[in-house]
Amino acid sequence: MDIAQRTVYVVQEPAPARRATQGTRPSLDLTDAGRYGALRYCLEWSETAGLSPAEVVARVRRALAGYGPADYLLMIGNPTAMAAAALVAALRGGGVVRMLVWDRDLRRYEMVPVDVRREIADAATAQERESA
Repeated sequence: MDIAQRTVYVVQEPAPARRATQGTRPSLDLTDAGRYGALRYCLEWSETAGLSPAEVVARVRRALAGYGPADYLLMIGNPTAMAAAALVAALRGGGVVRMLVWDRDLRRYEMVPVDVRREIADAATAQERESA
């Protein structure tokens, strides 16, 4: 798949950092993550304030509606939103989440696959036993 067709889902937009001499800019530079695809923010930086966990999960679920196995997840932001994003991405990505992790030594994002297919299968088996 062409990189132009891949998406990097950033769970929450970084809050702006205010500098008296430089104006307002994002607190994190996510430019390097763009090597993997177009950045798409699931939530704006201030969007989770005042929301219940259920509302945060619902917004993340909607934002990840187009997530597929070739896409990436960048975990930044509200912990509830990040947990929901990982779960939704695992289910929509066939049990594998391609996370981008910052490597301090290399000074760039690296892809780390997180494979939870076994956990999903085990959970389904346990649920079948309970319902039998």
